[in-house]
Amino acid sequence: MEYADDCLKKDKEVVLTAVQAWWRSLQFADESLKKDREFVLETVKIYGSTLEFADESLKKDKEVVLTALKTDQESFQFVDESLRNDPEVVLNAVKKSGFNLRFVSPSLKKNREIVLAAIRQEGYALGHADKSLWKDREIVIAALKTRGDALQYADESIKKDREIVLRAVKQDGMALEFADEKFRKDRGVLLASVKQCGVAFQFADESLRKDREFVLKAVKKDGSAFNYVDSSFRTHKEISNGRIRFYLDTLSYTGFSKDPEIVFAAINNYGLALAAVDDSLKKDREIVLATVKNSGASLVYAAESLRKDKKFILKCIKATKGKLEGIDESLINDKDIQKALQLYHKAD
Repeated sequence: MEYADDCLKKDKEVVLTAVQAWWRSLQFADESLKKDREFVLETVKIYGSTLEFADESLKKDKEVVLTALKTDQESFQFVDESLRNDPEVVLNAVKKSGFNLRFVSPSLKKNREIVLAAIRQEGYALGHADKSLWKDREIVIAALKTRGDALQYADESIKKDREIVLRAVKQDGMALEFADEKFRKDRGVLLASVKQCGVAFQFADESLRKDREFVLKAVKKDGSAFNYVDSSFRTHKEISNGRIRFYLDTLSYTGFSKDPEIVFAAINNYGLALAAVDDSLKKDREIVLATVKNSGASLVYAAESLRKDKKFILKCIKATKGKLEGIDESLINDKDIQKALQLYHKAD
């Protein structure tokens, strides 16, 4: 449309077709069309944000604006200031997207009904509400249902409320960062945080990072908490085991890649952990068989001697019901191997 002849820029059918292809085409239309109420109504029915290029008079038109919001929640940012103070229009806008609260008039940012509607759609919208509502318990709780980290916008008095903090960390463990400092020593709150997100253990008080019993509980909730425990626990077998159940790299990180007990804990949860196991254990039939039961693709990390062992491969095929990868090339065309694989493939 930008380089079209002037007569085409005045042609409703041509411009409407262009808008259907690319909504920003309206900016190149003749000014007469941008002022044409019926025509603009047609464009916002296609894509609400064409309102950006409509004549200013139509940005004050309630029907045009409400129609635009039906097809594009972001069109509210182009609305005239007069309608940003209209409760009906604003309520419609924030129900479409809570983030539209940022464009609302200051007076309506204090309106509980409007703010509640916004944060129920997007908890983070609490940050755009009037600060007087940051002390409102009901509003903060509503925000935390969808965004635990919205706790950062709550009043300091709310951040000291244990019930509210628990709601926040159960939705997003990292919300502990914004809670009152006292909760970093609160075992119940911290465990709830770690259960939702192990990385939240970084906010634990130093005293708890050194508490063996508590650290063990934390890494069993989420192994990634191990990254933030006191350094004295980094080679503690029982605590490391808690992390290994979740993370492949821990085997080499903690120096337990040769420990059969630790390795079993890892591969039972994540077969591909075999990749980080010491070479001596990659030859262990019991360990490798347990690994492929968890993940048939893990055979590729087993010792070559086992991948060439026909009897062992037949056991693996049975254990994985034919879903095995990494068989040595010397056995790929073996009649017995093919027969065993086909038996399960036919069943599928």
